[in-house]
Amino acid sequence: MGRRSLGVASGALLLLAMQLAAVGQEQAAEDKKAKQDDIRKLLILTGADKLALQVMNQMVASMKKTMTGVSDEFWQEFMKKSESKMKEMIEGIVPVYDKHLSHEDIRAVTAFYESPAGKRLIAALPGITRECMTAGGQLGQKWVEEIQKELEKKGENK
Repeated sequence: MGRRSLGVASGALLLLAMQLAAVGQEQAAEDKKAKQDDIRKLLILTGADKLALQVMNQMVASMKKTMTGVSDEFWQEFMKKSESKMKEMIEGIVPVYDKHLSHEDIRAVTAFYESPAGKRLIAALPGITRECMTAGGQLGQKWVEEIQKELEKKGENK
């Protein structure tokens, strides 16, 4: 093979390599989009948006007790704004799941949540979350009281 033939062959190989790289990049982009779509499906399936609103409602109820000068109208408007931002919240969570879980993991977890046991768990999660928040709040209050007593005992609560 002459130099000219080697040059043509090298050029052809370079062109082929560039085409394969482009196809690989396109496939990677399609795979990433498919994974992110599956993450969105999982978040909606598990009711992440509804659980977030439930937590927000409980936080607002708690804040109302300590911020007694704030009108109910303000809190209602705040919750309306929060509800309208749930899609934005989901989009903010997608990269977190994408970073920590493989596409295979997302598919497996989704399959679980689509199973009868997974559906029962999804149905039970709002009650579980509510009860955990209540228990956590009570425990937190107890800890605050213990800390305050300890500070008073040591004369550091001035």
